Amino acid sequence: MSQQAAAGRGAGRGSGKKPRYFPRKGGGNFTATAKAYESPITEIAKYTFNTGENKFAAQFTESRERVAGYIQRSGMDESYLVAETIRTGMAQTIALPAAVDANAPDKADLEVIRVEVVKSVAKRRQKLEESLKKGYATVYDQCSQEVRDKLKATRDWEMVQATQSLDELIKRIKKICVGFDDHKQLVFNLVQSLKTLFLYTQSEKDTVEEYARNFKSLWDTVEAFGGSPGIHQGLVDAELKRTGLMSPNDAQLEAAENAAAEQVKAALLISGAD
Repeated sequence: MSQQAAAGRGAGRGSGKKPRYFPRKGGGNFTATAKAYESPITEIAKYTFNTGENKFAAQFTESRERVAGYIQRSGMDESYLVAETIRTGMAQTIALPAAVDANAPDKADLEVIRVEVVKSVAKRRQKLEESLKKGYATVYDQCSQEVRDKLKATRDWEMVQATQSLDELIKRIKKICVGFDDHKQLVFNLVQSLKTLFLYTQSEKDTVEEYARNFKSLWDTVEAFGGSPGIHQGLVDAELKRTGLMSPNDAQLEAAENAAAEQVKAALLISGAD
């Protein structure tokens, strides 16, 4: 019997360590851990966008940050704005300068300067548009085939492709990687994010740093979608009682909620550790 199978039957992996259990798939075989896709870009080959496992959802945030950093260091025109598009999922713009104050004593000179600045903005916008398309190609290359297939199945994908909309691309990738779906109800999506967080555990190959980073990413994902994974009324009441607050004001209540949430976060992190 393999060590993994033995662990699945309750055998411990060492003195003082609790047994690890592995999910079964049809026919009694154990589910193999999927291998993450590696991209053709050497510098960020391992920081890709995958789907299908909790660890991939957890890795989305780091992959996005690494890809954004790679873009920013690439030297392409307006690389910072392209990187910010990836980090935030929001289109970045280059604003025109404000109109010259009609009462300014040097109004004529300021208007001449403004004309030149407007010309430079027009050139920068053109360069930004070209760089956003390069960024789009880079981000798409970081997607596994399964993510690409799911992207093609999203609503109005042809328009996203035609416009090479980087902000729309990264938003759709995020929804796929963390398990959200435009066709599902908001409540179901929130439940999925909570489920992913609560079922996440450290694997034998994960370092403590990787596990903690992935855990934080999943926690942040729940909060980003409107959830509060660590706030439970019983724990909040216990925290208020501990501090002797019977009629807390808003600030005191918030402090109690934060304290309770940190306790839950710590306990959950420890419970999933190897």
